[in-house]
Amino acid sequence: MKRRRGVVLVIFILAIACPSWAVEVAPSISDKEIIEKLGELKGDIKELRGEIKAVREELKGEINAVRQELKGEINSLRQELKGDIKGLKADIKRIEEGQRNIEHQIDRLVNIFIGIVAAFAAIVAITIGFAIWDRKTALQPAIAKSRELEVKEDKLERALKEFAKADSRMAEVLRNVGML
Repeated sequence: MKRRRGVVLVIFILAIACPSWAVEVAPSISDKEIIEKLGELKGDIKELRGEIKAVREELKGEINAVRQELKGEINSLRQELKGDIKGLKADIKRIEEGQRNIEHQIDRLVNIFIGIVAAFAAIVAITIGFAIWDRKTALQPAIAKSRELEVKEDKLERALKEFAKADSRMAEVLRNVGML
């Protein structure tokens, strides 16, 4: 076990020491070199700023061009939509006028139908009235004839009764029939 501890300790020490072998020692840079490098960096930064400004100006120009193009397209779309809306309004007016015409025709047809029904009702009423009138006028001659016959019958009955007073055979015949 002691041996194991010793091996582990050696491995641990080597593991700690290994990263330190990977580090290189930096060469010493003089102040003059640092100042020169800083000067170069300043120049590069100024150059980058100029390029950034140029790119920014170029982007502004492109953005403005895109804006103008979009405005033009938006305006053309607006004009197109206005035209479409006017067309739709005209279509709606035409449809509404068609509906009014259809309603007018329906009203006219309803009035015609009412007229036909009224004419049919009038024909039926006239037919019934004519039938009643015809019955009345057709029955009047029959009623008159019936009254005339009743009058003749009464006269004939009286005549027979008068004759039966004089003739006994006739009186017996009239009694048998129930007239005396």
